[in-house]
Amino acid sequence: MTSIISFYSRFKDDIRAGRKTITIRNEAESCYQPEQVVRAITNPEEEEIATLKITHVEPITLDQLNEHHARQENMPLQELRELIPQIYPNESRFYVISFQVTD
Repeated sequence: MTSIISFYSRFKDDIRAGRKTITIRNEAESCYQPEQVVRAITNPEEEEIATLKITHVEPITLDQLNEHHARQENMPLQELRELIPQIYPNESRFYVISFQVTD
């Protein structure tokens, strides 16, 4: 059975085009492992985006986010640092999940 990872709909074109190559998740969503193949879908529509291969998972804090992460997310660093706490309020430890599109 293939695992699923969901993304907001606004990210689907960036994922498909390879412009977004990481996602930052909280501990509850940090279960992905390198080499794992997952099905990416939109949230909440559940539209198929692509099949992804997880390449790396590493812990991170908001303060450690840098321009490299922002480029991988395809957004400005300031926007990234504001977005993560909106999605995960009252959390301080996160995980950078790197991936590549396989199809």
